[in-house]
Amino acid sequence: MKRRTFLQGALATGALALSGLDNLVYAARPTKLIGLAKPTQSEQELADTILAYAKSLGAAYCDVRIIRYLQQSVSARNTIVTGIDDSESYGIGVRVIKNNTWGYAATRNVTEESAKRAADEAIRIATANTKLQSIPLDLVAVDPVTAEWK
Repeated sequence: MKRRTFLQGALATGALALSGLDNLVYAARPTKLIGLAKPTQSEQELADTILAYAKSLGAAYCDVRIIRYLQQSVSARNTIVTGIDDSESYGIGVRVIKNNTWGYAATRNVTEESAKRAADEAIRIATANTKLQSIPLDLVAVDPVTAEWK
């Protein structure tokens, strides 16, 4: 395969992704993925619930990150496409500060129950880290940020 032909195909794929038509292809695929649970409530509501839960456990600070990675790779050999692979990774991470120390935990199951278990684990880790913290942690006050990256 000539480099020019490969790059033209890559550019066409990129144009398709930017056009939004790739979402139609994604929507047509089966959505049941092994080991991945879809949330029963909106992600923002879930994040707000976990923030409040962590604060109720004594966290002075908490951030919740719900992340979904969609990846696609194409393999070719001697001008023949030999494979196309789509993968998805979906999870939630909870980071807290309690007793002036950090704690972090994550889970692949994006449900309220699993996220609360991750918050519990993050609190336990922060509490355990207190014994090792020699310099108190002091964060600068900033306005809350909600972001989406595509």
